[in-house]
Amino acid sequence: MRVHEAPVLGWGALAHLAGAVPDVVPVLGDASVPTGSGRAALRIILEHLSATGVLRDRNDALLVPRWICQSVLHTAHRFSHPVLEPSPGVRAVLAYHQYGFPQDMDAVSARCSAEGLYLIEDCANVFGGTYRGRPLGTIGDAAIFSFPKLFPSLLGGALVSSDEALLERARSRCEASRRPIAGCLARWLWEVGHGSGPARRTRELGEMTYGTIDDRARPPKIALRAVAQAVRAGAIEARKRNYRAIRDRFADRPEYLEGLEVDAVPYIVPLFAPEDDLRRMESALRAAGVVTGVYHFDVARNVFEPRFVKCLWLPVHQGLDVDEVERICDVAAGAVR
Repeated sequence: MRVHEAPVLGWGALAHLAGAVPDVVPVLGDASVPTGSGRAALRIILEHLSATGVLRDRNDALLVPRWICQSVLHTAHRFSHPVLEPSPGVRAVLAYHQYGFPQDMDAVSARCSAEGLYLIEDCANVFGGTYRGRPLGTIGDAAIFSFPKLFPSLLGGALVSSDEALLERARSRCEASRRPIAGCLARWLWEVGHGSGPARRTRELGEMTYGTIDDRARPPKIALRAVAQAVRAGAIEARKRNYRAIRDRFADRPEYLEGLEVDAVPYIVPLFAPEDDLRRMESALRAAGVVTGVYHFDVARNVFEPRFVKCLWLPVHQGLDVDEVERICDVAAGAVR
């Protein structure tokens, strides 16, 4: 049981899906352009910032979160100098809504406005989430989405912005780009490698290839169809339901989920406890077949002033029903009685 990802469809199922599902794009609003991946969307944004003089050259800094995918850094390095700390050289900011839980956008937006910084929302773990009633991805100057984190699509993402010039650049790049067939293969190799321990070389090959393909801007229709089908089938509602089940199960231990929004649409749910307890829970869950781990979460929710604490990942993806989620919670709770 994969703790952090929705089930991935096999090639046979995807081939069937391509012919069975109408060609519709998930609705992110009129100010969105589907892309081949979240990184393709980021590349288009950074290209635009370079062309418009926001990023004058690669010496201008992009503030990035300390918890970030290495392939995102590869893309950022093409146009900027990624940094982990605020500095006078920062010209743009990538604010990551970690695991689907929003940054403190009041504080982040206010600082960006005061310092004249371009704000990019990293919504790779987000679909349908909000911040104080506002849809995530519509608060900053631009936003990137990555569909495979929440849906069985292998690839696909989106760029969202109210800047029509940026959207037109995205449409033009997507129209001119080749479809990311190589990216699909690389992503599949990455999935295979992570699904079986002995396939380390396969995983490394996939990571190497997938990490360098960010110029395939055009979205594969099969990925968009997979996302559309998952949304229509209730994937978002299932994640909310499973998150509620976790909150209900740990109602007597509010410290486990302290500070987490009750209305979030999580990628995964971070559980907070003393590290010794987290490690015992991790061992018990792994013994029960749940692939999880202890990682860091920014409880300050502020890319400028983060405060990371350790947490345990709990799954909420749509491949689980409430009974399975409750059993996972029972295993975790039983490890620290």
